[in-house]
Amino acid sequence: MAVSTWIRGFAIFAVMVQLFPQNVFAATEAQQIWKRARTKLESKSDQAHVALTILEANGEKKSREMDLQLLRTKTGFKSMIRMTAPADFKRTAMLAEINNGADREWLYVPATKQVRRIASTKKSAGVLGSELCPEDLDPMALKQAKVEMIKKTDTEAVIALIPAAGASEYSRVLTTFRVADGLPIHTEYFKGTKLEKTIDFLDYKTVEGGVVRAQKIHIMNVTKRRGTDLEFSDMKANVSLLDKDFTPEALKEN
Repeated sequence: MAVSTWIRGFAIFAVMVQLFPQNVFAATEAQQIWKRARTKLESKSDQAHVALTILEANGEKKSREMDLQLLRTKTGFKSMIRMTAPADFKRTAMLAEINNGADREWLYVPATKQVRRIASTKKSAGVLGSELCPEDLDPMALKQAKVEMIKKTDTEAVIALIPAAGASEYSRVLTTFRVADGLPIHTEYFKGTKLEKTIDFLDYKTVEGGVVRAQKIHIMNVTKRRGTDLEFSDMKANVSLLDKDFTPEALKEN
């Protein structure tokens, strides 16, 4: 798998997993749940060290590590990812910029010490060979979704996103929120009536910068019986990041 495929995918994933798009919920009760979660999750910028483990059906594990920086803008976001492990990927870096739905990407290869512009990749490509696809949490797809409150109890509320025709490979996405604190804890992705994938958000903590972040995320492809675990450390929000930190020239500053 090309380096650009999985780095770009992770950049989109890292943004959307912590912050759902604005104005997605139409129903009053769902909107109230959303606003409560957004108050706790929203930030202008983030940085963290990320450890990713791919769990094969036969028990085999593959590990990747990276440093991540994100800067949100009025029309999108910018991300910088620098690989720290394994050794053959170390110091490889990727810059991605999303602006009004259009994206641009640059890759730094340490062996040649060169930065090159790269073409956009397929959204359905798995990130780092994992079961996470960038399309899973694509902000444009979610913004075109119809929203329904499926059920609500004293402890949990389940909200469905039903993408517009052609906007997503999924027929619907169900997200469960805890009523006590309003945070998303579980998401299910369906193709037709078949459950395809689940994502669990675990170990929420208030990080430096005053927002709440899930410290662990578990993804499971139900059909393939393959999983992916992500664990965040040294996470900070609302850090002092500037546009100049997200340029092709900055890619070389490993």
